[in-house]
Amino acid sequence: MLVDKNEVGVYSASAGEKTIKTYTLATIGSIYRKPEHFRHFKLVIIDECHLVNHKKLSTMFMSFLKQIGNPKVIGLTATPYRQETWGERLKNGYYLSHTTTRLINRCMNPFWTKIAVSLNIQNLINAGYLMPLEYINRTIIEQEQLKANTSHTDYDLTDFQRKIADREHLVLDAIQYAKNNCNHVLVFCASVNQAERLAEKCLGSVVTAKTPKKIRQKIIGDFKAGKIQTVFNVDCLTIGFDFPELDAIILCRPTQSIRVHVQMLGRGVRIAPGKKNCKVIDLVGNVKRIGKVESIQIKRLDTGWDIVSPTGNWHNKELYQYAVKLTP
Repeated sequence: MLVDKNEVGVYSASAGEKTIKTYTLATIGSIYRKPEHFRHFKLVIIDECHLVNHKKLSTMFMSFLKQIGNPKVIGLTATPYRQETWGERLKNGYYLSHTTTRLINRCMNPFWTKIAVSLNIQNLINAGYLMPLEYINRTIIEQEQLKANTSHTDYDLTDFQRKIADREHLVLDAIQYAKNNCNHVLVFCASVNQAERLAEKCLGSVVTAKTPKKIRQKIIGDFKAGKIQTVFNVDCLTIGFDFPELDAIILCRPTQSIRVHVQMLGRGVRIAPGKKNCKVIDLVGNVKRIGKVESIQIKRLDTGWDIVSPTGNWHNKELYQYAVKLTP
């Protein structure tokens, strides 16, 4: 269906426009406190829908949808799964906590009730919409040697940095290799300190939560224009960063989260004129543990929808568990 551009409005403070039309593109931060302007909409489409927190009715999305009359909602995402933590009381007086990966339609009390269509990355590569990645394994430390963080939801990244401190030259070698062979290098770092230290040694720029908005926009603009070859980021350019020309990704941030893994690698699969491939230099064993992004699929099995990779099935897969003594 072709839509007349005159019927399309944009309601977003960051875009500098606030118009409501038949089809309105909006950012939740700009509209959730103004539901009275949107009650006539009967269908809402949410991009990156895995970010909707169905457990808290007070979140921006949940509050907005309720106040406009709970319309029909369709979600779009490349990663329809998230980590979920739940627990059980044991007879010996302990509380056992579990962290698992679950599809968003199979979480406890899910907001998303079903998967309507599933297109995997390999399907889109076969159709010519995306390109495969070139993987280079330079694992510095095996993930079995890493500890869990205090909440037991992923690795302790401080522990990781401490354990590779005397092997940072291997990280620098990988970055230099990427700079010698690629035009645009994106490095996923474990911490702000690590990103700043590497950027100083490799003549790159840093994007973190601490980076002011205007400086971040300039860095990203210069990166896309080729004025900056290497950007070191910490949890900022994982979701929604669109740069088809990106031709090198360096993983220096270990994770047990298949969602984080797929989102990081997904930055490199877009097609661009003259781009032959995107190299992925894995320093932390994420690909070995979870799988290549092209091989991860959402499949309907006899037991229902599941997340499948060469390393196994991931829906309801136990990542961590730990027990704590309950106080009387």
